[in-house]
Amino acid sequence: FDAAFREAVPYHLGLVAPDDAPEVRILTNLLGAPTTAPVPVGTPVTVEFVRDADGVVLPQFRVVEA
Repeated sequence: FDAAFREAVPYHLGLVAPDDAPEVRILTNLLGAPTTAPVPVGTPVTVEFVRDADGVVLPQFRVVEA
């Protein structure tokens, strides 16, 4: 366990396949996903680029509200 991620747990992991590159898979956490239920396969997501405390910008994926 890395204490730097203490505020980020619990979280869902997802395997995202971008629409414009379906052969690519990105392992990511899913922002906005309920922590009490599974996220169904095929749930739409959007990408957000988030700067971390070290200034590194990472793609993060958010579950699209229905």
